[in-house]
Amino acid sequence: MARELDFASVARNSLDAVSDRDFCAEFTAACSLVMVHLSRLAEDIIVYATTEFGFFELSDAVATAQA
Repeated sequence: MARELDFASVARNSLDAVSDRDFCAEFTAACSLVMVHLSRLAEDIIVYATTEFGFFELSDAVATAQA
């Protein structure tokens, strides 16, 4: 069956074979955390650009959906 599925070899330890996918879950969790931080940063930039704060001004190219 391993030959039919084009596997390099048969895994002798089923727990080891299943645990090899942990790096995918770790990478996905890290990417998700980075996106949360970037989202919070974007929200802070938007708040600080409002008229209440007025720390800086965003150009229309950045603040609108026009290209």
